Amino acid sequence: MRTPNNKSRNGDPTRYVIKRGLTTLTTIGCLNGFESHVRRYYALGSRDSVEVAVYPYDRHSGVFSEEGDSGSMIVDGCGDFVALLTSGTGTTESTDVTFGTPMHWLWEVIKDKFPDATLHFKGDDLWSKK
Repeated sequence: MRTPNNKSRNGDPTRYVIKRGLTTLTTIGCLNGFESHVRRYYALGSRDSVEVAVYPYDRHSGVFSEEGDSGSMIVDGCGDFVALLTSGTGTTESTDVTFGTPMHWLWEVIKDKFPDATLHFKGDDLWSKK
């Protein structure tokens, strides 16, 4: 996630991602490469989370996500699960930002609760054959 595999039109390192959502269907965006660590304090303790930001592909492509897309998988060009879409800022005159929980962080939480969990999609072996 921290090592972009493409370059933008300006030559900047960029990691393109794809999502298929209930509201906006299939959209392409750019992962910004930074993680935001959020800690919320409550009377009985705190809760931590990690989020990554995704921007629209370009200023003409429209929003990356809208209300109703939460829970969608965000994947890279190879189909690797990058993040789980959690929220967005909504469209403004200047930008649209979508937030997702990175899969590497989410997987640690899942494995902590379900140690025997595996992530294998039916047909995965078809992709690995050349």
